[in-house]
Amino acid sequence: MEIKRVKNNRLSEEVLEEWDTKFVPDYDLLFFENKPTKFTAVSREDGYSQLSLDERTSFLTWNVHPQCKWIAKVSNGSFLSLHKDVQIELLLGQVANGRGFHFRFRELLEINPDTRDILEEISLNYEGEEIVVFQGWSWKLLPISFRYKLLESISKRFVSSHSIQINEEVTTNPALVNAFTGCNGPNCFAFTLMNLEKEAARRTHIAQSWVVGYEFLSSLESYGYKKVSSQNTVDSEDVLVWFNNDTPVHGCYAINETVLLNKNGQTMFHPYQCQSVQNVLDDWSNKGFKLIIYRK
Repeated sequence: MEIKRVKNNRLSEEVLEEWDTKFVPDYDLLFFENKPTKFTAVSREDGYSQLSLDERTSFLTWNVHPQCKWIAKVSNGSFLSLHKDVQIELLLGQVANGRGFHFRFRELLEINPDTRDILEEISLNYEGEEIVVFQGWSWKLLPISFRYKLLESISKRFVSSHSIQINEEVTTNPALVNAFTGCNGPNCFAFTLMNLEKEAARRTHIAQSWVVGYEFLSSLESYGYKKVSSQNTVDSEDVLVWFNNDTPVHGCYAINETVLLNKNGQTMFHPYQCQSVQNVLDDWSNKGFKLIIYRK
């Protein structure tokens, strides 16, 4: 099976296959400022907590403008039953509202010029530029090779720095070092806890979880970790945690004095990375957060 590398992170065909099934579902989440009359909608306040992590990633819900107070879940079939002009108006409205991915037509064409006819059929004119907003039905029109190349391209946007190559056997999870997975959800706190947990079944459970800050701090205590008085040096097996006031916002695990295991987000496009201590320190300290080191 072919293994690609994105900034020194492994991207397998198996993972690409998982991404392909999750990237564009067979329905849309449409966001509106005012309650729509064409669709059944719920308030964003009530509906957002019910969205899965797959849905949040597919539609980039964290980017949707705050003035959009309503969410409607619309199947591809219902959407395609609308007049073409209405379809276009709805999709352009979602782009304006900050929902989801959209792509420049000319950049998609560079992936495979043979897809021109399909892309022209689904392209939209947004502020004078031709763009494409994929839906489940239109995504499936494209050849699998095109979809895999686009997904690989998307992953590059989510990775800000190259990973360091190490002897992966020095970690408890060699398969999750400098690698992407097909799962949305596990965040920096989950990845850190995976490297503290010795029991394989428990590690597998954590690898599918989104861990919140208070749960993370409680888990650190259960593993025997305490704050250290000196914050000037990093030792092997230390856990580094950045706080915004009293709220933990990021955590990572030190393999040794110079190398960390780190994950910068909870989407499937954020890999499990091996990075230099200094690189991560510079990144998070520049964001104005307070670092506290925990040691066993």
